Amino acid sequence: MRRYWSAALVVVALLIGLLVTVAPLSQTQNQEKDLRYSFRFGCPQPENYDYCPARYESLNPEKETYELGEEVKLIFSNLKDFEYLVEKVEVHFKPLFEHEFELFYVEKEVGPIKRERNEWVWVWDQKNSAGEVAGPGRFYVRITLNCCRNYRTYFRVSRTGGGGVELQPPEEVEEAEVRLPESPGSLTTRILSPSEIRLSWQDNSDNESGFRIYRNGNEIATVGANVTAYTDTGLQEGKSYTYRVASYNQSGESSLSGSRRIKTSVSVSEPPGSLSSRVLSPSEIRLSWQDNSDNESGFRIYRNGNPIATVNANTTSFTDTGLASDTDYTYRISSYNAGGESTLSGPLRITTPVEVSVSPGGLSSRVISPTEIELTWQDNSENEDGFRVYRNGKKIAEVGANTTSYVDTGLEENTNYTYRVASFNEAGESSFSSGLQLTTPVGVPSSPGRLRTETISPTRIKLTWQDNSDNESGFRIYRNGNTVGSVGANTTSYIHRGLESETRYCYQIVAYNSSGESGTTNRNCSMTLKSIPDLPKNVKATPLTSSEIKLSWKDDSDNEDGFRVYRNGVEIATLGPNTTSYVDTGLGANESYSYEVSAYNDSGESGLSGSGSVTTPRAEAPEPDQGEAVEEGPSIGQRELLAGIGIVVMVMGYIYSEMGG
Repeated sequence: MRRYWSAALVVVALLIGLLVTVAPLSQTQNQEKDLRYSFRFGCPQPENYDYCPARYESLNPEKETYELGEEVKLIFSNLKDFEYLVEKVEVHFKPLFEHEFELFYVEKEVGPIKRERNEWVWVWDQKNSAGEVAGPGRFYVRITLNCCRNYRTYFRVSRTGGGGVELQPPEEVEEAEVRLPESPGSLTTRILSPSEIRLSWQDNSDNESGFRIYRNGNEIATVGANVTAYTDTGLQEGKSYTYRVASYNQSGESSLSGSRRIKTSVSVSEPPGSLSSRVLSPSEIRLSWQDNSDNESGFRIYRNGNPIATVNANTTSFTDTGLASDTDYTYRISSYNAGGESTLSGPLRITTPVEVSVSPGGLSSRVISPTEIELTWQDNSENEDGFRVYRNGKKIAEVGANTTSYVDTGLEENTNYTYRVASFNEAGESSFSSGLQLTTPVGVPSSPGRLRTETISPTRIKLTWQDNSDNESGFRIYRNGNTVGSVGANTTSYIHRGLESETRYCYQIVAYNSSGESGTTNRNCSMTLKSIPDLPKNVKATPLTSSEIKLSWKDDSDNEDGFRVYRNGVEIATLGPNTTSYVDTGLGANESYSYEVSAYNDSGESGLSGSGSVTTPRAEAPEPDQGEAVEEGPSIGQRELLAGIGIVVMVMGYIYSEMGG
């Protein structure tokens, strides 16, 4: 419910605002219906001045608002027997629903109202000075009249009221004894100089005290009676002036003569001076001069007697283009304005230079070495004296005409360079060819030195050499002309593996990088060793006595130089080739021993083949001494002794038990 009350309050507020806005308009409308739309404002009171128009009617009294494009008509009636001059009409316009009037239209020097007329009508079509049409709204008009005794009277004609007073026609006033002089006629003007104008008129009266001259509505001079000419001086050249003349006497001033509008002439500007030139190219010349005048409209440029261009005032240079090379030209300059053209400046003779040759094209290169590059290009011109070669922006060489190649030497390897080529002749240098960017290659590394070989096994040979370069990517190993391996940069050794035993191998080494291979080292050869003999097999150890053990094994190799026998890890004997047994003597009885056997030759020793552990037998009892025989009873052994002791113990136990023990 509260929301509905809020909406109702908003509607009531809007209706009240609309009533407040419309009510004054309606009230004004009702008030204006009772008013007479005939008011004067600004006219002096009639009791002191009797030359005001008795009455005028303004606008259509039936109209509250004038619509778009509707005529607005103003009528003056019951005019006095004077000649009025309507100097200015101003229209003030207020669009609908606006509060303030704004000036919408001004018309000056509307014209005179002759004394014979009883009514004067002015009509406006609601267009302003720009041709725009006023929309719906209200108007009032303000008119400035210049009346019979040189008084200015202002009338404001309004439809909206505002306290206007209607004047009754004044009583007739007897004309003064001295009547006003007649207005002069046939006003003419003549330009004497840019600052002087001669006025002439016809004297139409016989009672004037003199004449007043008006320029642009302002009095500038007075001359005596019967004078019909006046020279206005000190004027600005090229400016428009409007003149009028009136006669006067003690009764007042006549109406003004018809107006004459005239524009002063302009004095011819001074000719330019100090003409000079600068050659920009074989087809362009820049002219410069001194501006000696302050009233020129511009300058005209003449080439070989013919005008070729016009430039604006205050300009002091011009570039003539499209010329032929190696050609003579003569230039002159003049200034001009509305008064005419000045005299020509002194002649300036110029010969265009020879045309610059065309730049070469198709620049390309060929790498000869890391320090040499050959450049080639296309000769596109017919008048070059030669070509200039630039490296990294600096000229490095100059070659003759029709040359299309150049070899640049002494370069740094692995370095970036940019090349351009230009042709030249006496006129100058052409533009550059397109740029060519390239990088010199890396130099081939130096050859390694002092190659040595060393046999380290039946299947391996070690190579060592000296690294003599600082730019290698690595080294390649050649054997009998074929690559067998490679190593990285700064490496100085290589082991060749997987070789045949007792074979001769010869080697050479080269260093290499992206530019290629160096020269080879010295040639060096080595013979691989014999192969190591095979391991003996089936090693057996057999005790012969308590101090002797016999060893035997199987010989599986055919290149041994002999065999080595080890007892408990210590070598005890070296035997010749093809041996398959060995008797170890001097051993201890009932002692354990382990044996190992290996084959060997110049290349090394085979692995060890073991027999396992073996024990010598006990030693036998010694024989008795061969002395005098003594007969002894039979000896009692340990077993018999123990058996007897057992029986004794059993018997004693039985006895003890029987005794009740």
